[in-house]
Amino acid sequence: MPKANSIFWYIMAHDTPALFAHDNDHDDVRDTSEALDLSDISDPITVVDVQAEPQHVLVRASLKEEISTLTGPYQVSGKRPPFSTAEMVVMAIICGNEASYTIASSRRSIITTYPYYRDKVLKELLVNWECEFSDFRPVELVPELVDTFHRHDVPLVRYEDPSERDVQYLDDAEFTVTPQAARIFLESRLCDSRQGVFPFFKLPAELRNSIYEMVLRFHPSGIVINSNTCSAELRQHPEDEDSYVEEEGVVPRDCDIGNTNVIALLQVCKQAYAEAAPILYGQNKFTFAHEGLLCLNDMISARQSPATQHLEYVELFLRPFKVEARVFERAAQMLASGKRLKFLALDMRDRDWLEMSKVRRLDHYGRKSKFTKAGQIPGFRHLVEAAANAETFELKGGDESTRLKALFDAEIEKIEAGRGQKAPKKRAKKLKGKATSKSAVTVVDD
Repeated sequence: MPKANSIFWYIMAHDTPALFAHDNDHDDVRDTSEALDLSDISDPITVVDVQAEPQHVLVRASLKEEISTLTGPYQVSGKRPPFSTAEMVVMAIICGNEASYTIASSRRSIITTYPYYRDKVLKELLVNWECEFSDFRPVELVPELVDTFHRHDVPLVRYEDPSERDVQYLDDAEFTVTPQAARIFLESRLCDSRQGVFPFFKLPAELRNSIYEMVLRFHPSGIVINSNTCSAELRQHPEDEDSYVEEEGVVPRDCDIGNTNVIALLQVCKQAYAEAAPILYGQNKFTFAHEGLLCLNDMISARQSPATQHLEYVELFLRPFKVEARVFERAAQMLASGKRLKFLALDMRDRDWLEMSKVRRLDHYGRKSKFTKAGQIPGFRHLVEAAANAETFELKGGDESTRLKALFDAEIEKIEAGRGQKAPKKRAKKLKGKATSKSAVTVVDD
């Protein structure tokens, strides 16, 4: 037992002393060399930087005092600290005497600071001592420590010393953190938790709308839905994380953002739904690809739904899949009933619809002869009507959709003539100046 204790204290005291010394006598900011213990640091650049920036020292000392107050109770008890590993690493660097820290020195700092982790080390040593280290297996005593140094959301930066050789391995790399970045990262710990309920609906309507727009207006690349299911709770919109849709012309933003938490704002109450839904559906471009057309049917399944009433920018990738044929006609009918549609784009190819094999045509649509008019394809009559209602209509596909474009143009002209409209239909020239001027969002894929 004495030998185990000797090993334990040798490991703990070999390198770094306890970093979060809880000092209640903070009359004044101590001398720079004493506060940061620069006597053992041989890097002259670090010393010069600190001496040249006294404000930096004050900011660091103030933050260190706040952290010491926060961590003090857990330095004298065996209770597990409530902080995450990332938070403990940032605290260690701010409160430590070293200019930078490696993974190993961060581990030592945490272990020497908190009795809870010291006890874990001692227990591990005793277990291995009893088995004479014959079955010794390294155990990470600070969970997720290594992963912390890989995370992009932890404000750690590589500490670069020109006199040192380049470090190629993460284990040997040294990291530091600025007091400003550390304060932001630890804000939830350092600031008092807010109590009570914020009277959001007592704010002026203009301010509430500004907040809705900040939350619900997304990236101009568009909400690209490529999923065939919608959650029961959020049936009007997708619930999964962003991904890519491998289709020509669709280049969504590369990001991983779950949309459920944001869109769930519409579920807070009826008033929030009534106020926010027009912004979500009216100020974002929605693209439905492949099986995502099933979600289109869910979104606009009723004439009075917010999606039906407020959708303004819609793009559809249309391929002759049987599963779509069963639901698409009703969705197209609801889309045509919308009164606010400003932009409609259809991505389709002549070969898929006009050169469809007889077997597929019979199986999908119960038709023997080829389609010669847009209105003959189930759902397309309503699409033509929606295209006629939209301020701007575009049929994508280039040279591969010339015949379909001619069919749509002919049908649209008939509708416009019947309505007595003399003005020619606006074409896709306005796309870049109009549709993309509105915000849109992300990509959802299962």
